[in-house]
Order: sequence, then structure tokens, then C-alpha cells
Amino acid sequence: MLERNADLRARLISALSCYESNTALGSSALERVVEMIPDQCADKGLWECVRSCLTGGDSVLANIALSAVERFGPLAEHVIQELLSLAQREEKSEERFATVALGMVPSSQAIKAIVEIIESWSDSESIMHAALPAFFNHGLETEPYLDRVQSYLDRVCPAEREIYCAVLNSLRDQIRMSKTEEIQALALPVVVDLDEIKIAREGASRWNPMEADIDKPDLSECEQSFRFRLKETVSEVRVSCQSYDDEPWSSVVVIWVDEDWYGIHPRTVPELLATAIKGLYDLDPEDTRWVVRELPSSGHAETGVEEFWRIHFDYDRHTEHYTSATCRRYQSMTDALKQ
Repeated sequence: MLERNADLRARLISALSCYESNTALGSSALERVVEMIPDQCADKGLWECVRSCLTGGDSVLANIALSAVERFGPLAEHVIQELLSLAQREEKSEERFATVALGMVPSSQAIKAIVEIIESWSDSESIMHAALPAFFNHGLETEPYLDRVQSYLDRVCPAEREIYCAVLNSLRDQIRMSKTEEIQALALPVVVDLDEIKIAREGASRWNPMEADIDKPDLSECEQSFRFRLKETVSEVRVSCQSYDDEPWSSVVVIWVDEDWYGIHPRTVPELLATAIKGLYDLDPEDTRWVVRELPSSGHAETGVEEFWRIHFDYDRHTEHYTSATCRRYQSMTDALKQ
């Protein structure tokens, strides 16, 4: 490995010498050398050569070196502050190269630097095309900064809301899926098996809880976790139930979709979920209103802000199941319940 790295250093120096006399030939030679650098390369001499290309002020060399940054792993952390300084200069090409490079440095410090860059820029084009992609490259590690970044972009780039919300919600979805995989590996108690509901519907019989010895959560006290299984997928949402101010005899069931939610999205199986909850709490379909409350942290709020989905059901009294549903989106709970 040492011999290979020494050979790569010699080739890189040779390519740089060629670049000084012939830009085209030198660039091609440098690109070939970069492709040969192994992942997690720990050669400090080779890194210093790449680092000089990255921060030397030549945009062509910086672009080539950019593709090599991620190959050096922890070594690249030593250039974070330098890249941050470059990203805060007035020279557009340098600030973009430096910011994109930070997106390839596997370090929490690099993420902090990118967030600092975003909050120091007011040019939406630079943010959308350099800083936000660099932030996105850090994937799951961006979780502590998602709300902070969105809050800043809401103020500075409102016209780009559709773009940055899609990017940030994609990250939230990755984080949620990662947590889902971790949680589903555990032996979780299941309140209701929705496959049982399907069987009950076909058999025209009333649904009963799968586990008779599991006590149902008390929704009158606070939001409770509601776990269910559908086609071998374990899912969990929070559920709350309250009376409507003007109609104390009625119930409003709110299904929460936030950062703690995982598994199947409630709006994809509303009839099954509503049937299970109605059966568990013996709710009267005519006096029950259903709302799915989506928080931006869920990664599924379509507008990037808190959303309320009022669900209207058709109910089959004979089978005691909800048979179909229509959903409509609102921006507030009040609006949803007025309809």
C-alpha cells in the first residue's frame, strides 16, 4: 500500500507539472490519478497535494480535487476551517467549490460549517445549487439541523419553498426509515393486527383485538402510541381523542404523524385504522370526526408546514367497518372541523 501511495504521489506531481504547461492534458492526467486513490486513504502526503489543488484558487484544479475529498475520510476534517473561510469569500466560484467539498467531508463539524455558510448567504441560487446539496450529502447526520435550516430558508428563500422542502423532507424520510428499521428489529407489542380486520370484513363479523390481555391506552389522558401490523410491517402512530367544544357528546380522533411515527402512513390505510380504533374504543361513527395531523418533521407534509387532513368515511352498519374514505387537506384544525 505504501508503494502504491508513493506511486500515486509521483503521478499526481507529474500531472500537476503537465497541467502547468498544458491544461487539457494535465487535467486528464489528474482525473485519472484521482480515480486511482483508494477509499479511506490515510496518506498525508497525497492528501496535502489534493488539498493544495482544492484551495489553491484554480477552479479547474479545485473541481478535480473535489471528487477526491471523500476518498480521504478523517484526513479531510483538517481542511474544514479552510474550506469555510473560502466559502465566505466574495469569489463565487471559490465559495461554491468549498461548500460542495464540505458536503463530502464525513464529519459533524463539516455539517456545522455548511449550516453556518447557509446562514451567511442570502443568494438563493447559491444556496439551492451549492449549500443545500452539500447539506443533503450528509444524510442521516443532518437531523439536529433540519428545523434550523428550514427556518432560515423560510425567511430568505420563500420563492424556493417547493424545492428546499422537497430536499429537507427527503432527509426527514431517510431518518424516519432508518429509525423504522431499528425499531422494527425489536419485539414490539402490537395493539391490533390489521390483517384481522381484513378477515373480519370478509367474514362480516365484528373486529376484536388480537391480544386480549393488552390493555387499550386511555386516550382521554393524553396522546398514546397505537401500534399495528399490516402485511408483516409493524407501524406506530400517536392517537388522541377529545370532545368538540360545541358538541360535547361527539369525539375528534387525531392521528399524529411526526418524527416519532414510523411504518405505514395512516392516510394509506384510513379505513382500516379507523375501524380498529372505533372498535377498540366503541366510538359512534356518526359522532366521531377523524383528522390526520402531519407535522413537518414527519417528512410528509406536502406544504412544508403543519397540515391537517380531515377524513370523511362511509360506514357499513352491517359489518361495522369503514368501507371508503375521502381526505381533504387544511392548514388548521379549526378549518378541518368546520367542514
